[in-house]
Amino acid sequence: MRLAITRSSVVKFAVAVSLIGTFAACGDDDGPTGPGAFPDLRGDWVGQYVVTECTTTVGLNQFLCNEVFYVSRSLPFAMTLQQSSERVDGPAVQGALEGTVDGTVDMAGVLGLDGALSSSGGASTTIAQWETLLVGDSLVGTFSFEVEDLSDSGFGTVLVDAEIVMVGPSVLTYEFCPVELFLAQTDSIDGVLEAGDCQLSDETYYDVYAVEVAVGDSLQITMSSTEYTPFLVIADVDEVILDSAGDTADSVATVALESVVDETWLILANSLDTLETGSYTLTTADIRGAAPVAGLIFKKVPFERRASGPTEDKAAAVVSGRSLAEKFSRRSGAVAKAKREGS
Repeated sequence: MRLAITRSSVVKFAVAVSLIGTFAACGDDDGPTGPGAFPDLRGDWVGQYVVTECTTTVGLNQFLCNEVFYVSRSLPFAMTLQQSSERVDGPAVQGALEGTVDGTVDMAGVLGLDGALSSSGGASTTIAQWETLLVGDSLVGTFSFEVEDLSDSGFGTVLVDAEIVMVGPSVLTYEFCPVELFLAQTDSIDGVLEAGDCQLSDETYYDVYAVEVAVGDSLQITMSSTEYTPFLVIADVDEVILDSAGDTADSVATVALESVVDETWLILANSLDTLETGSYTLTTADIRGAAPVAGLIFKKVPFERRASGPTEDKAAAVVSGRSLAEKFSRRSGAVAKAKREGS
């Protein structure tokens, strides 16, 4: 499931927010709470951008537009912002490319950024346009950037237009994709995997949910779909995979877990195969120690699964040995590995 964004909608929303703030000021002295009374954008921001258009501007090779920045491709972006009054700046990571961004935020929360990022011998990107609006704990808007091939592969230069949603540190994410909904321990929700959703390293789409568990809680979690083979992943908030399920012969994927600590589990509704789309049903059931469905064995989540920490540091930019495409689509690959091990 995804949020549709246009440049005009961002501007209109910003104007509306500004007007609301003006009217509120007539009877209330409260305003923005950031540095210098501007909206506060300090801290870590992570998200994924969705490509809406790609145009080759230098050269004839279409590899970048056809294989890396194809329309509806979802790719990661992260930044850590510092702020002084309306001015913001800080380091940024686009896949495995590193650089800095700087710009300004106005009183309505509209952020404009410039910047350049690169990787040794791979590629560079230059921000051509960035316009996002601060909405709660999210930055929502549009992002355009120029990509230049530095690998001597003859891929030329392209201009990419994208929609972007980023979230602050208070929002739980899995590989830069925010949790859409917290589920009860016994719950059911219908969802859709569609073009423009967050994507994993194997280019499969996924939605992220969360559920709170306490010591001794026993949950059976099921994902079903008649349109593709579902793949279900359970992880902790450090992105350590606790269990997964999904098989080419099944339309249902089920896991059963018993918690040994009080924590939050992240639930990834995913597909087994690349670029699969369609509806699904996700169900959680608190079975309170009862036996799970036939043939399924309860797994206790061991403490040692957390000892290793996250699969890969979000802030790291490991670039050696990666192809040009991998530099932009950098993911941990943990889910893809779980699929291979389960097949």
